[in-house]
Amino acid sequence: MLSVFSAILYIPVVIFSNNATTMPVLIYQYSSLIFGFSLSCYLYSKPDLFYKVSNFNLSFFTLFLTVHYIISLQSGAPFYIYANDIFAGLSRNVVSFYAIFSMAAYLFSCKLYSQKIKYIRLFALVVFCVLLFGRSGIAISLAVLLLALFHGSLKKGFIIFIVISLFVLVFYHSLELSLMETNFSKGVESPRSSMNAEFLGMLDLKTLLFGVKLSDMPTVMLFEGNPHNSFISVNMKFGYILLFYIAMILFCLVVFAFFDLFYFILFTLLIFRYSLDTVAFFGQFTDLILYLHVIHAFNLVSKNTIIINKLSKRL
Repeated sequence: MLSVFSAILYIPVVIFSNNATTMPVLIYQYSSLIFGFSLSCYLYSKPDLFYKVSNFNLSFFTLFLTVHYIISLQSGAPFYIYANDIFAGLSRNVVSFYAIFSMAAYLFSCKLYSQKIKYIRLFALVVFCVLLFGRSGIAISLAVLLLALFHGSLKKGFIIFIVISLFVLVFYHSLELSLMETNFSKGVESPRSSMNAEFLGMLDLKTLLFGVKLSDMPTVMLFEGNPHNSFISVNMKFGYILLFYIAMILFCLVVFAFFDLFYFILFTLLIFRYSLDTVAFFGQFTDLILYLHVIHAFNLVSKNTIIINKLSKRL
């Protein structure tokens, strides 16, 4: 059924899209949606496996960044410059997104299956996000960490000590590495603001259904066609499929707002991060966290519907 739905969703893009979306791209997108959602369903149904995978991923990425940080020290290059070459063709902002994804997936599994949160690696990834000097990476990683602390053992003395130590460390690096030279010194305005304004200015029924043309967005063209926004990017490539993702996201937000504030905050932070770079909706492994939230939202609705029905019968 998922295969049929995905085919119905994507095939019309070939016929009606404003942009030259090639068949191989569509096949990849179609296949990744089926595979990603199927894998998410499997992981969701296997609590122990999902926790082990997310725990391993968190440890691996923390170690991965630690090794690269040591290499950057040996090379003499600041880590935020060195990090632009960690992944070929991807900037340091994507590196910080992978850190946030690893944190979010770990917290998701811990909360879902009542596992105790271990904070050391979360703190380490926040420090790396600070060293990467990206505004969104610093702000959102800190927000995810604070969510974990409020959910866990914030009142315990050693956690408070670690929190204080973290902020002392951040303050020290802000002096030593001149944090005012980071993107925060430029304020909140950036070329992304111009891209978003151009996109919103172009939106009408036609562009919403068939996609905004790259040639109509001069600021995006200046950045090699990268709108630095997952929502804009999916509209430019696939048109109306953006509406499918928006509907999915709104459904999750409404469900979590009613039934689980922790997931509401975590999911909101992820969606906000999606709006700041092209990091979602294109078959990347990080889409798994989106699908897992969708599955959990449906599960919450199902469970609470059963409870409401039982209570209504008793009354």
